[in-house]
Amino acid sequence: MNRGLDEYAYPVNRRLIALLAALTLSFSFVTPSFASDVDEQKVLEMKQRGDGGWIGMTFENPIKEYLPSHLYVDNLKRSIENNNEGLETVICTSAKDPVCLKDGYAFYYRAVLPPCESAEQLDCIQSITAKLPDGKSSEGTVVRKWNTALTYSGDVNLRIPDGGAQSTWKIPGSNPGGSEEYALTAVLDGRQVLDLNSNVGSIPYSNLQVNLKPIREVTGMYQEPTSSVGAVGLGKGFFTNTVPSEKGCVIAERNRCALAASFNLDTQFSIKLRLSRNPNQWMHGRLSDPSVMVNPISNGAQLLTVTANPIEVPTVAGWVRWNDLPAAIKSKYPQGAGGTGADNSDFTTTDLANRILRVGMRAAGKEALDDFKLWNPLLEDKPLAMRTMWSLRSITNSDPAIRACDGRGLSGLVTTNAAVYSDGPPSFEKESQSLNYTVGAPHYDTSNKVFSGSYSLIMNSEVARCIYGFSNAPISAKIEVATEDGSSSVAVTTLNQKDGWMRLSAYGFHYSTPQIKIKLTQEKVVEAAAAPSATPIAESTPEPKKSSAIAVKAKPAKAVALTITCIKGASTKKITAAKPKCPSGYKKK
Repeated sequence: MNRGLDEYAYPVNRRLIALLAALTLSFSFVTPSFASDVDEQKVLEMKQRGDGGWIGMTFENPIKEYLPSHLYVDNLKRSIENNNEGLETVICTSAKDPVCLKDGYAFYYRAVLPPCESAEQLDCIQSITAKLPDGKSSEGTVVRKWNTALTYSGDVNLRIPDGGAQSTWKIPGSNPGGSEEYALTAVLDGRQVLDLNSNVGSIPYSNLQVNLKPIREVTGMYQEPTSSVGAVGLGKGFFTNTVPSEKGCVIAERNRCALAASFNLDTQFSIKLRLSRNPNQWMHGRLSDPSVMVNPISNGAQLLTVTANPIEVPTVAGWVRWNDLPAAIKSKYPQGAGGTGADNSDFTTTDLANRILRVGMRAAGKEALDDFKLWNPLLEDKPLAMRTMWSLRSITNSDPAIRACDGRGLSGLVTTNAAVYSDGPPSFEKESQSLNYTVGAPHYDTSNKVFSGSYSLIMNSEVARCIYGFSNAPISAKIEVATEDGSSSVAVTTLNQKDGWMRLSAYGFHYSTPQIKIKLTQEKVVEAAAAPSATPIAESTPEPKKSSAIAVKAKPAKAVALTITCIKGASTKKITAAKPKCPSGYKKK
């Protein structure tokens, strides 16, 4: 079973994010939210008994994205043999907790990065800055640290980072008419296998997630998201109380909630993180007009700077009666299927026609795309909510053709406003020589307006040349948005090359589950220009307003001089120019 990068450390059913209905309940008393924040707090509320069986589905990245720090160990070998289901899970107070130091086990950690308190500190948030709609800049300052008891001490030798407290920040002037407080959650989420003989950890399996969200702090009867060990599959599993998240809380602790609010889409945010090692080669973002820079600090440490505007994304969710579901969906949820039930009997009952089951599907991956095709028509081809997002996460590169060209630094960033999308970077199709990426979303937004799609790929030029076997000469690109029936959808497309990076974008296409196809080409030349040095991803050009072009050719920064030989009888001439032509009466040899 492939859990996906942002889920592997959590017990899941083969298709679902498992939520425990038996966990402690939370009752909230919240002041009425602003009208613009309504969609940000919408959740698929649980159906109650009395009117037959229902299945509810949500396509959304896991609600654990804003959970606090935690650390636990599990028997790695037995866990792998049993589809990654926990068998001997133990929660740890620190990386040196004696009950957790067991050979053959693995630490699973979620390290929330705290604000930096010194210039030497690593794995921390250095700063957040907003570029306001009027062009001025505003620095963020920490307002509150949350769940300070839910932290742990790591171990430098084992390369397990400290798990810090969650934090909210205030950025004056950043959200006119809305909240100027933000939950900023940067997380290193990973696994480290224990070898007690060496007492030195290998480079851990670690992923970076960065989530920024406006919030409004409210009080009420809330509970902190504490962790516990519970029964799952063949043994034990790790669970966290996520009930506050289902109440619209981005962060929660006892009697307090950071309630989700909406972004101003015209405000640009820049976040700087001090990391003890390189981030993954590929990343996925919910960002508009992003730029990413990775600068060395010392001893392999990096300063990561992400600058971008927020983006609006549809959240697809809804309920359908069991008896109205097609057989293809019913077969996915037999007796005992995971999810959240109206009560515990929903996990064991054979009376599926009266069962209440709410399940969740990740936004990324082939399974999400396949399930979206089944569910979208049943949900009237429109989302439950339109949410504003600013997020970035590591993704796995599983395509051998692309992985072979990845270097030590950042290879690329994929961004889209799709509800569901391919997991990982684009895949390379050898037959068509194209980079392909599939996206999916309803045709309409919550106001019944046609939803306009966006997709951007920012890629290191050297990686692109490696994939295609190109020289250092200029590259052209054709960007096509292919619909499910094989026809091409008209879209605004751009190609920008700058400072060793390529940005390819498509905007304005209509959704279902179209495939973005990018084909790079290069004319053969006699002499190639020198390759540009690899530098951080440059800021992108603004999205064009109007165009119907599908193929776009990049403008080379410098023309390449070519030499040809021309003959006329016994006479010969050599012509050197960017586009050499033979004089009148002469023919090219």
